[in-house]
Amino acid sequence: MRLDPYTSLLVFVLFLTTPVSAQELPPLVSFSNGDIADANDINNNFDNLNRRIVAIEDFGGCSVTQDGSSVVITCADGSSGVLAGEGTVVVYPEGGVLGEVHLNQIPSGDIVLMDANDVVLSKVSATAGGTTQFIVTAGESEISAMIVNSVADQRIILTSWGSTYLYYHSSDCSGQAFASNSILHEIEGILYVPVTSGSRQEILAQSRKKSGYGSYPDYYIGSLGCEAKTEVKNAWLMVEYTPAPEILNAAYPVRLQQLP
Repeated sequence: MRLDPYTSLLVFVLFLTTPVSAQELPPLVSFSNGDIADANDINNNFDNLNRRIVAIEDFGGCSVTQDGSSVVITCADGSSGVLAGEGTVVVYPEGGVLGEVHLNQIPSGDIVLMDANDVVLSKVSATAGGTTQFIVTAGESEISAMIVNSVADQRIILTSWGSTYLYYHSSDCSGQAFASNSILHEIEGILYVPVTSGSRQEILAQSRKKSGYGSYPDYYIGSLGCEAKTEVKNAWLMVEYTPAPEILNAAYPVRLQQLP
């Protein structure tokens, strides 16, 4: 029969302890107050205790080492035993020291757009492909827009977040403008925002204009002219929009900044 390592360990420990328990040591003699104590009984008690102490000392002083997949137990009295097993006992290093994190030195405020004069222009919503989306306030609404550092002419352009269209009932892009998404639109330098206080409505559009937009890297693509095209759109009413003076007069170039 093959014993597993745990059973082997139990057998080995029992084997080591057998000499101690097998010794036929007589019980200690008890004495009572007022009785005459026999000298032989007293001496036998001392001898009995000494033999018990020696047995305990003989059993102590054992150490354990690994030899391949076996465990070798060696005691100070020269006795030893081997626990055969499968696999290898691995001792992994423990501890280590963690460094300190100084949270008070890490900015945790809003990420904003800031111009060359360190004027905060707006809170930033996202970045993609080298362009920056941010929020402009139009009445009670917050509208997504894009700002571009136009490298070609060293100026700042406020424009649409991605390519989009304005739609018109007329065939020549005149009259009321509509849009199917609620972001800022820029057509030939004129800005439009949706009237989000109302609801969208279905329109039969006869023409459209493609808005300008920013492109990577810091490049502006201007709006296109009127295109006659019949489409059915679920659209917002659009109105012209003038941004805050800080944005209109922002100094080139703008940059991203996280506030403390």
